[in-house]
Amino acid sequence: FAIGKATERVDAFRKAKNKAIHYLHYIERYEDHTIFHDISLRYKRTHIKMKKQPRGYGLRCHRAIITICRLIGIKDMYAKVSGSVNMLNLTRGLFHGLSRQ
Repeated sequence: FAIGKATERVDAFRKAKNKAIHYLHYIERYEDHTIFHDISLRYKRTHIKMKKQPRGYGLRCHRAIITICRLIGIKDMYAKVSGSVNMLNLTRGLFHGLSRQ
């Protein structure tokens, strides 16, 4: 993910998309549907607890985490967000946790 700043929304979106292409990451998945193990992390004031779930459980988490997990290919996971729910910190924390699993 990346951030683009501009006066017009369309220009900011284009800048963010072009910057994000340079920061692509591959996230490993357990049996191609969930995370490898339970993860608990803190990013600034955002606390995220992610739990591995069996096949068919679904995504039961914050709406931003659901969107990101669908794009990654994670289908079954439980996540609880406490503290700050700032979208930028939530996204950075999620990627930080998933990259260290």
